Amino acid sequence: MTRVPDYPQLRQFFEGYLHEDFVQEHRSPQGALRAFEADASATERRRFRAEAKRLLARVESEELD
Repeated sequence: MTRVPDYPQLRQFFEGYLHEDFVQEHRSPQGALRAFEADASATERRRFRAEAKRLLARVESEELD
């Protein structure tokens, strides 16, 4: 089972940018991502991409019934 602490940068993104009011603040998921990328440091952006790739790879290997 995947735990949230395994993905701290993704958690920060969801809590700070892709939260319940993201449509009012950013208009779209892409807008939320652009805002995150504008605010984040190079290290944070790199960690975000690495965690996103790792999560996607994990989801692809799971059977979703």
